[in-house]
Amino acid sequence: MNNKFFWYSFSLIILISIACFISLFTFSRKSLTTSFKDADPKSDFGPIETINGIPFLIENGAVKITEQMAHIRVPHNRTKLGKELKIKLFYKLSDADIVEIGIRKSSFWLDYQRIPVKNKVLDQLSKKGWKIIPAGDANIFVNPKLNYKNASEFFGKPPDGLLGLYGNTSFNCDDLNKKCITSPFQATDRPEDFSAIYAKYTPNNSNEFETSFDLSNSYQNSDGSFDLMLFAKSAKTAFPTYEIEKIEATVEPSWLSLKSIINIIRNEIRPIIFRNK
Repeated sequence: MNNKFFWYSFSLIILISIACFISLFTFSRKSLTTSFKDADPKSDFGPIETINGIPFLIENGAVKITEQMAHIRVPHNRTKLGKELKIKLFYKLSDADIVEIGIRKSSFWLDYQRIPVKNKVLDQLSKKGWKIIPAGDANIFVNPKLNYKNASEFFGKPPDGLLGLYGNTSFNCDDLNKKCITSPFQATDRPEDFSAIYAKYTPNNSNEFETSFDLSNSYQNSDGSFDLMLFAKSAKTAFPTYEIEKIEATVEPSWLSLKSIINIIRNEIRPIIFRNK
């Protein structure tokens, strides 16, 4: 390792460490909110709009979304390193069966990290005799025809037939059971066609939803803002409808997202290491 590489690496680490320090300790918590119950609603966000940039209508104190995708711009004019976006939605479903929210991950306009907000199909399974087995931060919805006691038993010997995957879950059952086939679970699918559904989702009866996104791993626009997208599906119509009554969000420092900064350092130094070998 020559002196040039050493000082470059050392300087890079120092500069990023200073940026992290400033980001974490001098950045005040930023709150954003929007409510549509007032006659003249005011919003800290951009409008909830179609992918073509046309704002959805506000009716009876809520934004009525009538398409599969709805875009929201989150304003931000500072560094994204060490930042976390916490968001809370107040909503009402109409004929939408599945609603998800995501933040854009790259320059590709449809590259979003999606998180389930509401899934009426999975909500109904417990009422139809399906057993729900906790599996870390996810759940396994097991067909009433099968009998599994826990997640270890399930993953050790997965069942024959279709295994649905939903909400950023993954599982390869080929090595354990050649008759087990994984398939993404969609709103139009019939649950009874699946032996089980492995999903990062917990059934609920709430009209409120909270989640968070690590901004360090998200795509930041040239003006500093971030893109959120709401995704909806319905088994009955190509134009699912639901309403957004209010959105609350905060952008705040987060130690957890500093893992991303370590990755940045590694990605910067790795090419230099290989050049100096």
